[in-house]
Amino acid sequence: MVLPDGFDTVDELYPVDYFGNWLGPSIRRQFFSAAWASLKIIAKRRIAIKLRTIRKSRKLTQEQLASLIDRSVDAISNIEREKALPSLEMLQVACSPRRSVRSRDPTQ
Repeated sequence: MVLPDGFDTVDELYPVDYFGNWLGPSIRRQFFSAAWASLKIIAKRRIAIKLRTIRKSRKLTQEQLASLIDRSVDAISNIEREKALPSLEMLQVACSPRRSVRSRDPTQ
């Protein structure tokens, strides 16, 4: 196994606790699982705030945004309430500067 520069043994690649004790595979799994769960919570919150801000700055209701991006109102609501994470494709469409109510409304 080729080690990165600055590492002499494989053990140095693995995390240790506060006291310098080596964390075994099961503890590492728990650590990274908890870290991933925390990142998901942070991501949900940031995406929810950003989507709500963009929607309100364009003066759109959840119903209007849902119809613009071909999603259900419940999907938009779940994202804004931090209950779900949207797909990247949905975020790209929802945050696209070209999308507006006027572009879909033939009377305007």
